[in-house]
Amino acid sequence: MLRELDGDPGDPGAVPAATTVGHVHLKVSDIAASEDFYTRVLGFDVMAHMPSASFVSAGGYHHHLGMNVWHSRGGPMPAPGALGLRSYEVVLPEAGDVEVAHDRLAATGVKVERSNGSVAATDPSGNRFLLRAA
Repeated sequence: MLRELDGDPGDPGAVPAATTVGHVHLKVSDIAASEDFYTRVLGFDVMAHMPSASFVSAGGYHHHLGMNVWHSRGGPMPAPGALGLRSYEVVLPEAGDVEVAHDRLAATGVKVERSNGSVAATDPSGNRFLLRAA
């Protein structure tokens, strides 16, 4: 369960497997590069843009992904094992949508991993994601 922690947080444990999150906010190092990646490569639409943040979605939702540079502008990718978001999952409507995303990623030189009909990759700021069909 997610909760606010007081004092020494220790290890809050894993989020339960059945948890569904409506949207995710990402720390990125460059808004323009991130917005380009999520729109041109993955096909999201920009819902709101400002110099330090961008909000993208599919299907007209207010935003599925928010990204900002508030504490990360120009920063490096997270070191292996660093605290933070390990990965997130995007559920696409059809298996064909996963294939289209795979082809777009591969065409731009992004390292793509396949597993059980899903595709895993990393955005320009080091945020790892998994794309799978509903």
